[in-house]
Amino acid sequence: MDRLLRIALHLSAAVNIAWGLFALLAPGQAAEILHLDITSGRGSSELRSVYGGAVATLGSMTVWGLRRPDGASWFELLAYGFFGLCAGRVRGRQQA
Repeated sequence: MDRLLRIALHLSAAVNIAWGLFALLAPGQAAEILHLDITSGRGSSELRSVYGGAVATLGSMTVWGLRRPDGASWFELLAYGFFGLCAGRVRGRQQA
């Protein structure tokens, strides 16, 4: 794998893990940054699960894929995960 691509993937993983942990630990502050209003415990839970858990997991899987000799198959799974998050955002914007 190209050195520049590995650096970009490590950076992406670090950002995703850091943001995910931040959203898990401080969902109110994460909501402020994202200009979202948490109006119930369920909203806080949703923010923690998607912006926290899912994003941190994608970052962790990126690190895992970079360290494995069969990393290409991991990156295919990651592509589906990121596509799912992106598709949800695009669909949400169309309805707004």
